[in-house]
Amino acid sequence: MIPQELSLVIRYHVNEGEPVSHVSERFGVSRQTVYNHLRREGA
Repeated sequence: MIPQELSLVIRYHVNEGEPVSHVSERFGVSRQTVYNHLRREGA
């Protein structure tokens, strides 16, 4: 589980058009974690 603050920042960067691979590398989580979180949050 990722912290609430991190989830907001991740969602912001992805919605701004940054590739998921860059976002995951920047924040030290897997791409799958980012995809799972976005799907769960409905982004």
